[in-house]
Amino acid sequence: MSLLFWVWIDMADVENSSLTEEDVCQLVALLGRVAVLEGGLDSKKRFLMQGLCQMVGADCWGWMLTLPVKHGEKVCPAAFLHGGFSEDRFYAFLKATEHPEMAKFNAMFLDEVYVRQSHTTRLRQQVDTEGNFTSSEVYPLWEKADIGPILLSCHPFPDQSLSFVAMYRKQKEVLFSQREARIVHIVLSEVQWIHAESQPQVKQINGMMLSPRQRMTLNLLLEGQGRKQIAAQLKITENTLAGYVKEVYRFYEVQSQAQLMRRFRDGDGGDDPSI
Repeated sequence: MSLLFWVWIDMADVENSSLTEEDVCQLVALLGRVAVLEGGLDSKKRFLMQGLCQMVGADCWGWMLTLPVKHGEKVCPAAFLHGGFSEDRFYAFLKATEHPEMAKFNAMFLDEVYVRQSHTTRLRQQVDTEGNFTSSEVYPLWEKADIGPILLSCHPFPDQSLSFVAMYRKQKEVLFSQREARIVHIVLSEVQWIHAESQPQVKQINGMMLSPRQRMTLNLLLEGQGRKQIAAQLKITENTLAGYVKEVYRFYEVQSQAQLMRRFRDGDGGDDPSI
């Protein structure tokens, strides 16, 4: 899966991005509450994202951890959280992110992240200055998912895995501002411990990569959907789906949907013998 398509913004040099006293008080309070929040990392991430969405007016979000990849390779998820999507909208979102044309738009962001090797925040309108995205073949799929303005903040790890967050507004909403990007950048760059503790420890198997259909199967399995429901969503037979599921389980070295969900939730590969 990809969450991608983004934005040039150097947070040290943007104009008109000054924070108000109220902004500063809110982000300090949010960081403080996250730091003392009881529960696991998923709970902390969800609490953090709920607070950030309220601060910048986003209506849905995704947070993905990727396996280590070399420069120019397609990213593959090791964990994924999201919030704010309805079931139908989330499925439309998955179809949009897996469209082949997304690769060239993704590269605009990922290339910069790998060159900078530092926490980076982006706004779509600042990279897509010529409007190529809105005239592309993939754009109608984003319209169907009712996603318009996009903001991404990414934390790269030394092993070339990534922790990144995408925030979205609906089609008719106004674009994210530089001030809002600055808020997101400050908050997410100040919780480096969340990124570090979340860093994926999953290895790739003989360089194998999941296909777009396999990645969509992965995401629907992680939603807790059954095989009949997934097959209907993907418009394939259950026999074809069984092959996709087999490859997903092989890739992540698990034996069941419960183990797969535990790996993505806890990062332990489903090793709990009680499962």
